[in-house]
Amino acid sequence: MWEDAQTDADEVIKRDPSSYLGYERKYVALHGAEDYGEANNALLHMLSIIESSPDAEIWRLRANYTTPRETIAAIDIAIPEIFSLCPLVLIDLTTGRLCNAQERIQIFKSETPFKKLVSETATRKIDCVHIRQSVAKYFKWIMFSHTWEGREPTLKDVNLVNSVWELDDSPLNEKLRQFCTTASEDGYRWAWSDTCCIDKDTSAILSQSLIAMYNWYEKAEETLVYLADVLSSAELGDLALTNSRWMTRAWTLQELLASKVIRFYNREWKLYLNDMHANHKESPAIKQELCSSGYGSPSRDHHKLPAGGSGSARETPVSVDPQGHCGGGYRVLPDRNILEQHRASLRVGENSAR
Repeated sequence: MWEDAQTDADEVIKRDPSSYLGYERKYVALHGAEDYGEANNALLHMLSIIESSPDAEIWRLRANYTTPRETIAAIDIAIPEIFSLCPLVLIDLTTGRLCNAQERIQIFKSETPFKKLVSETATRKIDCVHIRQSVAKYFKWIMFSHTWEGREPTLKDVNLVNSVWELDDSPLNEKLRQFCTTASEDGYRWAWSDTCCIDKDTSAILSQSLIAMYNWYEKAEETLVYLADVLSSAELGDLALTNSRWMTRAWTLQELLASKVIRFYNREWKLYLNDMHANHKESPAIKQELCSSGYGSPSRDHHKLPAGGSGSARETPVSVDPQGHCGGGYRVLPDRNILEQHRASLRVGENSAR
């Protein structure tokens, strides 16, 4: 269908190259064929003819179109607002590379979603809300929550081989790769892990990341939690989640509470209890297990992690904005001790840091 339309458009252009009509048809045909880059080129050629026409009726047609430059300007306004909520570095799940903000923007502007957005805006007035939603959809990310188990792969390790997919086959590298594989299979392009997405050698970046981390989990599309010590044989009533090592770490409390969508995976990378809810926070069984463990009744000033483990990490208080987690969520603000604890854990990757 669209091939025939392109052929017809080329015939019109051949008969009268000075007319905008052939390029208008070519733009429509190429956009319909999802060749958005060439559609934008045809659009620019058409607008050039319209703007240079001595015919006032033709020149007035210019008001019916938005130029690619105008759309790109609107996109460039939306991007900084969106990126102000994003982690500083994300994993590109297509290539496995670690990308900062500028690199992600460059990738976006070279790919189909960007070209489509520019092309589809040509025949309408600029809709800033639609543009922001489209850009935010492209840059959505998933967060990884887990407990450190030894020398986890770092930003330097990934950059040395240029991709998470090229890391050697150690168990902890495989954990990171499995997270990336699961995220990619779920349709994500961008992912974040505290092991490799923070430059721990730069104090300012490390501090900025620790302060912003709650917001990153809160604004993420989803958080994937890996429970390394929970077997696939765990059943309802075993309380394997609340007895897991992940639940003993003060820092992971904010990850649980901040995330609007969360899914738990067991050691074999299967959904916890084989629970197929898109959001485990909305799973009756998992929600009941979490609430029964003490997460449903925060005190006004502080919340302590549930009893049953050992070490001061369980007993470190965190400030709570008491809105009631199981009834709607509450904000957790780690105190300075926890920030310093996590700063140390990110630098040295000690087993007991998280």
